[in-house]
Amino acid sequence: VSALISATERRAMAAERETVDRLIAAYLAERVDDRFDARISGVTKSGLFVQLPQYGADGFIPVSSLDGDYYI
Repeated sequence: VSALISATERRAMAAERETVDRLIAAYLAERVDDRFDARISGVTKSGLFVQLPQYGADGFIPVSSLDGDYYI
C-alpha cells in the first residue's frame, strides 16, 4: 500500500510541475518581445541558459539570436 501511495504522490508532483510549466509558458508567450531581469545560469558555445526568477522560468538563448556584438 505504501509503495502505491508513494508512486501516486510522485505522479501528482510531476503533473503539478508540468501544469506550472505550461502556465508559465502560456503567460510568457504573450510577452515575447518584453525585457526581463534574468540570471545567466550557464554558458555554452551555442548559447546561454537563463533563469527568470520572478516567474520561476528558465530557458535557452541561442547565440545566433544575439545581435549587435561579437561573441566568442
